[in-house]
Amino acid sequence: MLGAGKTPRITALIRSLVANSTAGELRMDPVTLEAYQALGAFLHRSVYVNDRAKREERKVPQLIQSLYQYFLEPDHLPAYLRSIAETEGRERAAADYVAGMTDPYAVAVFQELYIPRFWSPGSTGGT
Repeated sequence: MLGAGKTPRITALIRSLVANSTAGELRMDPVTLEAYQALGAFLHRSVYVNDRAKREERKVPQLIQSLYQYFLEPDHLPAYLRSIAETEGRERAAADYVAGMTDPYAVAVFQELYIPRFWSPGSTGGT
């Protein structure tokens, strides 16, 4: 009902809100509301309180701190953020950059920076 991806879901929710709300009261149509509640229940049980997800969540502060420390060095920042480092401070630029990363991108950058790649003598790449 809501769609297979994030964008279609958000679009369906917004359309329902726009079509069914009045000045002062936000409403969804009953079918969309039911789908939204089912999605919320699924996310709660499968993501928000899932033991496996919670174990991974404990790793996040170290990952964020490591990325932030790395990007405090202006030479490590993308060029478009270096002017922010110069005008507003390197802390602001590093925080903005790390805060704007998606979860998969942050993990990929962390892996690239801090996780050794396996190699063998004479090889030119990873495993």
